Amino acid sequence: MEDLQIGQVVRSKAGRDKGRVFVVVGKFDDQHVLVADGDLRKIEKPKKKSLNTFKDIMT
Repeated sequence: MEDLQIGQVVRSKAGRDKGRVFVVVGKFDDQHVLVADGDLRKIEKPKKKSLNTFKDIMT
């Protein structure tokens, strides 16, 4: 999923947050993005996640 864009809605496929819906709020490097869900992960403190752990659910 190298083509994730900022603002895209995705669902986590792995980790403690498996199944949670996130919004991509930034790019960290070539392999990671920063995500927030507005509940546990606010935009002020986004989570770094690997690109491999997402399933695109909405563009």
